[in-house]
Amino acid sequence: MIRNENILDNISLEQEKYNRIMLIALSIFGWLFIAGSTYTIDIFLKDVFIITDVEPILNFGIRRIICVALYVFSFIYAINKIKSINIGDRSNNRKLVVRLIIAFFITQIIQFIFPWTLSEYVLNAHFDKSDAYYSFLNGDHSMAITIIRYNI
Repeated sequence: MIRNENILDNISLEQEKYNRIMLIALSIFGWLFIAGSTYTIDIFLKDVFIITDVEPILNFGIRRIICVALYVFSFIYAINKIKSINIGDRSNNRKLVVRLIIAFFITQIIQFIFPWTLSEYVLNAHFDKSDAYYSFLNGDHSMAITIIRYNI
């Protein structure tokens, strides 16, 4: 009888270790995907706003508001999603972790390719607008923008 209890204790300990590892993997790759996606949207919006001739202060401010809201809502959604899944379901969890890893790498590839496409077009075709935007960032408001950029 004691031997059977020890086997059950070992199985439950193994399941507990697996559940913790799955939660850590889901959290890490979920965060990497959300952060990468938000940054990708941020650089895309910057170039779109430069092309559409949005004022530099509005370009910077609107992008920050959109990205912070997207970041927060994505985290709330991810936390609720993680709470609702069955951590003990091994095959479903592996699929979810693999999907998050693939999604993370796709966002990294997009971030790597992006400067050669739209950003290159913006610098070549809309140099004056792009120059005005970067002059604004480095101009009189540079200290305030630096504080906002790194704190939000």
